[in-house]
Amino acid sequence: MKNKKHFFSLFVAVVLMATSVSTAYAVPYAPGETLDPACHPGDANCNVIIPSFTAGGDLAGTSTNQTVIGLQGNPVSSTTPASNQVLSWNGSAWAPANPASGSQWATSGNDISYNSGNVTVGTTLQVDGQLTKSVWRKYGQVFASAAEPSVLYEQNARLLAVPVATSVFKAWYDCTLGTCYAESLTALPGSWTVQSTPALTGYQRTVVRHYGSLYYFFGCRIGDMGHIDVFTSADGTRFTLAQANIITTGTAGAWDSLQISTGTVDYDGTTWRTLYQGKPAGGVWQMGLATATSATGPWTKYASNPVFKTSDGPGGMVGGGTSHYKDLSGNIWIWPHSSTIGDLPTDIYRYTSTDWIHWTRNPLRPVLQRSAIIEGAGLSQGQVADSSLVEANGKTYMFHSTIQNQSSGPFGVSLEIAPMPLAQLVTTDEGSHAYVAPEQGVSNLGIVPQYVITSDGSLQDKSFLVLRQGTFNVDGNSLVVFGGAAVSTSGYTCTGSSNGPTNGSIRVRYDGLDRLTVFGPPNEAYSLLCFAR
Repeated sequence: MKNKKHFFSLFVAVVLMATSVSTAYAVPYAPGETLDPACHPGDANCNVIIPSFTAGGDLAGTSTNQTVIGLQGNPVSSTTPASNQVLSWNGSAWAPANPASGSQWATSGNDISYNSGNVTVGTTLQVDGQLTKSVWRKYGQVFASAAEPSVLYEQNARLLAVPVATSVFKAWYDCTLGTCYAESLTALPGSWTVQSTPALTGYQRTVVRHYGSLYYFFGCRIGDMGHIDVFTSADGTRFTLAQANIITTGTAGAWDSLQISTGTVDYDGTTWRTLYQGKPAGGVWQMGLATATSATGPWTKYASNPVFKTSDGPGGMVGGGTSHYKDLSGNIWIWPHSSTIGDLPTDIYRYTSTDWIHWTRNPLRPVLQRSAIIEGAGLSQGQVADSSLVEANGKTYMFHSTIQNQSSGPFGVSLEIAPMPLAQLVTTDEGSHAYVAPEQGVSNLGIVPQYVITSDGSLQDKSFLVLRQGTFNVDGNSLVVFGGAAVSTSGYTCTGSSNGPTNGSIRVRYDGLDRLTVFGPPNEAYSLLCFAR
């Protein structure tokens, strides 16, 4: 009996304990309502009073869900931003916006340029316009007493002792007796081997094409620019007449009634095309289109010639250019020379078309300007002209005529190289130029050929034209540096400084009358430097 009582007491105790434990954990306490999830209801630490929460200032929302509605007291828009947008202040709120565009600075590969306005270097030098490096680098004159080159880059050298599979530069160009022929492995000055006798005597205005097994020469007889003849050759070193008078001058009053000359020639396997040059009495050179199914003709002039008009260029003549390039999109590119008024002086421009008929200047400014004595820089009859472009080893080579004075010469053929293939070149703004400081002590209107030899053997671009260098005195507060219609100053930018008591800078202004005026303190000596834009 005693054991039964003991067992019953133990059972009751166990039941009571189980009831007590289960009661303690049966009440679910939500997070934040208790400091101790195992506490008993009524214990001092079981009921926690949460203080009230009110969002304010730059925040809105509840104690567990806030939103930023401002920055430093300025409101933030609730608009959801799009991809790549930035947070921008619009005058009343911070809101999503596209990044700012229209920066004056532009980048292209490793190059950076300033689109417009002035770039100030230190405190004294200001350059107006673009300060970008030209894609073309000058390598100097390759042929003296020469003009109008036509160049190919291909195998089967005829003058050089190299394997047949070695590609070489082959050049045909106007020389004293007619058309001369030369070859080179590098195209650089001094590397050319010239054939001892002309490839064709008595003919110039050279355009040579190699299609199939034949070389085709299109040209005019020396002293006779009334018709274009075509010759053929098996190897390009000697040509024989295939057909005379394939294109002749137009009827009286026509745009090509006085003279005609050759231009680039194309053959697509079906149709021959040429952009030939023409000039009427009292007019300027322009270009027209002619087509044929055979190189020997008959050739048909386009009914609405000329297709290259003065209105397509900078205002004067447009002509020349013995080569062209067709890109993968079917666009045709050509590099003729043009002038701003009349036939002279000329610089080289770039044009593009989709149909050989409608042409657009691209870019608007020249891609190669006269900038050296042999190019007639600053002179009324100077020329860079008659370009011939070929691609070799990932670079583009431009051969062109250089003429100091069209009436008296001297004439020559020079080389420029762009470090890119033609496909990239036509997507590049060729119309930029590097500015290089010229030599000192040049007299009025002197043109300074400034060359800097670089590591690859090229001659660095030089675009400075020194119109007056040295010292001169200002009478009063201004001095007219030069005037007269023979020198147009609208294409030049000038900087200057004084070396008198104040040793200050001077201002140079173009007044629209082909005259530059220098402003500065009186009775001081000044140095003035002008260069092509």
